[in-house]
Amino acid sequence: HGFVTQEDVPGATVEDELLHALEKTCLVYNRRQCGYSRCGRTDKGVSALGNVVSLHLRSALTEGVGVLPIQGWQLRFQNGIVDDGCAGCEEKGGKALYTEEEKVVKDGEFDDGSGNKVSPWSISEQDLNKELDYPSILNPVLPPDIRIVAWAPAPPQVTARFSCFSRVYKYFLFDDGMDLEAMQKACHLLKGRHDFRNFCKMDHVNVTQFWRAIDNISIKYKGLLPQTLSIGDNPTPSAESIEDASDSIQSGRNIAKNESKSGARNPDGFLEVTIQGNAFLWHQVRMTMAILIMVGKRQEKPTIVQDLLDTKRWPAKPSYLMASDVPLVLYDCLYKHVPFIYSIKEQARALSDFHHLWRQYAIKGVVCSLFKRQLGRNLVRCRPNKLTKAAHEEIDASVNCGSSQVLEKLRIRGSQLERLRNRSR
Repeated sequence: HGFVTQEDVPGATVEDELLHALEKTCLVYNRRQCGYSRCGRTDKGVSALGNVVSLHLRSALTEGVGVLPIQGWQLRFQNGIVDDGCAGCEEKGGKALYTEEEKVVKDGEFDDGSGNKVSPWSISEQDLNKELDYPSILNPVLPPDIRIVAWAPAPPQVTARFSCFSRVYKYFLFDDGMDLEAMQKACHLLKGRHDFRNFCKMDHVNVTQFWRAIDNISIKYKGLLPQTLSIGDNPTPSAESIEDASDSIQSGRNIAKNESKSGARNPDGFLEVTIQGNAFLWHQVRMTMAILIMVGKRQEKPTIVQDLLDTKRWPAKPSYLMASDVPLVLYDCLYKHVPFIYSIKEQARALSDFHHLWRQYAIKGVVCSLFKRQLGRNLVRCRPNKLTKAAHEEIDASVNCGSSQVLEKLRIRGSQLERLRNRSR
């Protein structure tokens, strides 16, 4: 049911499971007083490979980066210094408690005296051996499709949401003879800072301006889907098994590269779209993919991107359906100077868990292939009927999502927020 906890919606979310695991293992006192913050808010059906959360956890250390004494931790929350993650939590200001050397985020890495470049927040090997192994504690009580693969110490002023400088999404779709050249032209037009109100679902309650920057967007042909990902018979694979799996993936990439060089693209091959930016609007990636798919199918020209970015001509989003949620993945969340600590053991276990999950889906694929093969044997081949497929309706500026009403709501909401800011001053 998505990532974020929703009190009025039945069904568990990723956040529900994570917070329940934290309470069950006594790593937090309670979910409302742990300074919780999330980086990505993925909707139901969307996957996340690199999402990040930040919070205050029980520690075996008494000093070091991000370590707060018990009295300081209690006073921190008495002053209302909490983050944005949990329902009912609201940042009210107050004085943060952390050491002088942690107060300023240092730019760049420094030399540790041995010629090695390290992060200003690195943890020593001695402290790492003393510290709790958070992934090993949490993963056994989490569902098999949710796994913690890394953690990092950080000063209290660092939050998962506001300290992230870039988010990376990937979207996968079948080639199906898409016009890659036209899609790449459309991608080029999307780069940069624009008003993306016509590429999102408007949340006029919380958002009043829609300027965002897309730092990079690319589309590549990746070839046929990998048929196998062998990790052996060991239920807990070793580091060597992980390397073997990586080699299998790399060989698939080489096949795709050779196909690309020869110019031959398989209709059953898949495309990978990568979108990178600092922040995104609600459903912005899926709306963007809907436009790119229409361009790839030759239903719209690449210049449709320029038209939609022209908010004077189209002040509100025209009526069009967004792309499916299933192929979308929050691929990575990037931070400066945060030295994530990966556990080989937990990575191997996670690989094993997702291998078994992949096998379940692969069996369903085999069954579908059987149906497809059997039904295709006796199919009478005839001329395709052009009337069987509904004609594409071009995007029309006159058919939009209530531009005058939306703009009025944005104006009112903006005025309300401005009055609240003035009162707080």
